[in-house]
Parts: sequence; C-alpha cells; structure tokens
Amino acid sequence: MSKKKITDPTASMEELLQRAVQLAEAPFTPNRSSDLPFLRSVAEQVGTTVIRTRKLLITANYFTSPTATTVQKLKSEGKTIEEIGAALRLKPAAVYGYLPYENLAYNLPQTTSNADRHKRYRATKKLRTAVETENAEKISAALWRCVIIFVGYPFCTSGRGLRSGVEYAYQVTRRGALL
Repeated sequence: MSKKKITDPTASMEELLQRAVQLAEAPFTPNRSSDLPFLRSVAEQVGTTVIRTRKLLITANYFTSPTATTVQKLKSEGKTIEEIGAALRLKPAAVYGYLPYENLAYNLPQTTSNADRHKRYRATKKLRTAVETENAEKISAALWRCVIIFVGYPFCTSGRGLRSGVEYAYQVTRRGALL
C-alpha cells in the first residue's frame, strides 16, 4: 500500500486564489459592472461558499466593499475581532470573513495527511453520536459520510497467530463511475 503523497498546501492555495481571480474577470468593487459574474457564480465554479470565495478574493486584493475596508482598517489599528464586531454590529465569524487569509485556507483541493486525519475523526465522531441517539436517518447519513471519507484509506486485517494482517483499501462506485 503506498503512502499518501506529500502535498504542497501553499501551491494549492495559490492555485485556488488564481482560479477565483480568473473566474471573477475583474475586481469586485462597489461600482462593478452587472455584466460580470456575480460572487455566487464564481463561488459555484470554484466549488466553495460565497463567504470563502469573498475571503479568497480579499486575500488576492480583488474584492473591496465599505464593510471589508472598515473591518481591515480597524484590524490594522489593532482592534480585536470582538471590538470590530461590536462597532459594526457583526458576529465574530462575519468579521473574519472580511479579513484576508493569514495562513492557508481550509478544505483545499490538496490536503495534508493531518487534515485528512481530522476529517476522518470528525466523521466517525458524528457516526458515534448518531448511533448513541438512535436516529436512523442521522446514522445512515453519518455512515455514508464515513464510507466516502475512508475511500482509499489503508486498512489492515487483524492477522492470525504469527501471520501479520493483510493491507487493503476500498473504492466506491456508483453506476460504474468511480466516486
């Protein structure tokens, strides 16, 4: 079984930023032409949320709005997220949404092994919670999520006696197409 290849999150982030900028066609400004793509359509093409797309474009200096400008100005003056939120009547999550990424974005197309490990942990935790509450609908959804998240994961049988276990991984197909 081959180990997961080492990914380059920085390059993946740059690729994501470039794609968002390319799809936007021009900077998002208050006087942006209505002939250009809307933020929602850029987000759909990038495959992420509107808020995350806006944050990507802010990071690339390709999005400005009165709120974004005010949030960034207050942050540069040393105000805390809570102070900015109180001044602008925004929740902390909304304040973060108007600030550029300082590090890497989450859920990049290429993920690190650690990010994958966290994703598997969260999925199995949701499954355990669903089983404990005995909610059949939640169990079904959580189980399917685990099945998908563990595709390609290297499992090992327990072995017997002095024999070591056998490594294996599985794939999921739907109507002949690999998921």
